[in-house]
Amino acid sequence: MSGRRLTRAEFVRLVAGLCRLQRIAFEPELLLQHFQPDADGRYGWAMLFDALDRLGLAYEEVVLGQAAPPGLQVDEVVTLEAPVAASSGADSGEDRE
Repeated sequence: MSGRRLTRAEFVRLVAGLCRLQRIAFEPELLLQHFQPDADGRYGWAMLFDALDRLGLAYEEVVLGQAAPPGLQVDEVVTLEAPVAASSGADSGEDRE
């Protein structure tokens, strides 16, 4: 990913938002205890991905490069698809007589 690094607030906001989407309990203090910023006080993408892995969240890295819209915010870059629940025959919508 790009050389762009995350501030503490961005790191917490991204992980918190993805946890909220998946209804996973989230405690910012615990996240920050387990993931310390680098010497510059910022977080790298590898650390974000490590945090997501440890929380069991699926993600995919997509590099936009020159195609990125101007002013794109970091929290708009990371998205998460909700898992698709397996359907049972009871909700198939079939008419029963």
